[in-house]
Amino acid sequence: MNSNASDRRKSLSVAVITICVLVLGIGLSGCTASQAEPAPTASEKPTPAPATVEWKSKEVLVSDVEVIGDVAIAYRRQGPQLEIISRNLKNGKQLWKDEALGAADSLGVDLHIELVKHDGRHFVAYTGTKTGAYG
Repeated sequence: MNSNASDRRKSLSVAVITICVLVLGIGLSGCTASQAEPAPTASEKPTPAPATVEWKSKEVLVSDVEVIGDVAIAYRRQGPQLEIISRNLKNGKQLWKDEALGAADSLGVDLHIELVKHDGRHFVAYTGTKTGAYG
């Protein structure tokens, strides 16, 4: 074999390897791990606004509260009796109430309020005391 041809092959091999290393290095440079941003200090963290109490009630609710828009409806204990009450969530004003069937300390009774929307109007189904009455 000719030493000149052998030297050219070696030079060509070195050149090809060098080009491959350069291409590979440039291609992988975008794959390096980016620097992590430092965590914000306590003074940089946004402070959430504290919750404000709009209104309070001392009622003893004996059911889950059902909500329709800005209206909350629940069974409450009123002395030994049960009532169903509706309040405006924004200001706490009583919208309506009705006497409910049963005693306030009835155990094992599911006090469930069913909300129904029909023809664009909201209806509340509950156990009332009046025959033929609805809420």
